[in-house]
Amino acid sequence: MRGTILIKKRLLAMLAVLTLLFCLVGVRIGSLTLFQGEMLTERGVKQWTWEGIVSPRRGQIQDRTGSVPDVVGMTVAEAKKALAEEMLLADTDGESPVVTAQSPAAGAQMRAGGTVMLYTFQGQPLEAVELVTVPDVRGLSMVEAGRRIRQRGLEMEVSGSGLAARQSPAAGGYAKPGDTVKVTFELPQGTE
Repeated sequence: MRGTILIKKRLLAMLAVLTLLFCLVGVRIGSLTLFQGEMLTERGVKQWTWEGIVSPRRGQIQDRTGSVPDVVGMTVAEAKKALAEEMLLADTDGESPVVTAQSPAAGAQMRAGGTVMLYTFQGQPLEAVELVTVPDVRGLSMVEAGRRIRQRGLEMEVSGSGLAARQSPAAGGYAKPGDTVKVTFELPQGTE
């Protein structure tokens, strides 16, 4: 008898823990949906679940994805508000109060809770720069170090003789094609 009571207590404790976990992560069990989070919009509170968005007015799950609105030309505040209406988040890059570009583009399909990047540059937007990884040439001969550096589209400036001991920029760093890697060569220890 005492063992049965102990088992019932343990089962109730496990059920309480599971219920708490389901509430924290948002789980749908049968027709009962425990919510992951919620967002206040002008139209009311929309709640997120793992399956999509639940509309409190209708009590049913809406589409998981939606179309990204066109927010270019809006102020950052207006753009964030428009994205929030679609259950999307926003992150900004730049100093201007007006959105000059966005990614993904308007019309793209995105899951609820996804992030749209808002670019707010004044004047010309920044251009992508091609970079290459600087190879590690330490311990290599002058010929082999030069070959590896040229394979990356870089130039080599030499000082000393022997094996490569130091380099700048460091191995694993980034440089533009055509940049110079300064390599210091030294004779191995014990060699005269």
